[in-house]
Amino acid sequence: MFLGLSYLIKCQAHCGKLSDAKRVAFIVLEQLGEASPREIGEPSLNVDINTMIEMLQNTPDRQILEMKASPSGQQDILLLEIYNVLTHIVVVCNPEQLPDVTLKMLETTMKHG
Repeated sequence: MFLGLSYLIKCQAHCGKLSDAKRVAFIVLEQLGEASPREIGEPSLNVDINTMIEMLQNTPDRQILEMKASPSGQQDILLLEIYNVLTHIVVVCNPEQLPDVTLKMLETTMKHG
């Protein structure tokens, strides 16, 4: 079901229906247990970005390259697809959310490989 919604989000975005695509993407993310993207200036976003920067600085390249696929790989791929489309949508609709969307992509990758 979510895979079909992922395609719907992409189709809406490519057809210029960005607000519809964003609305559906947020609904799917919520159903997958993800929070809606935060905007620049939210204190928790700044903390999470700084935490990710520190994690990336302290993680050796070899460790990143040797990450194993996670058992929740299909859901992770779906999340990354939705966040990828959202990067294009929020650039136009609400650029203030772009840092959190990209942060969520990094978090998913670092947690699950």
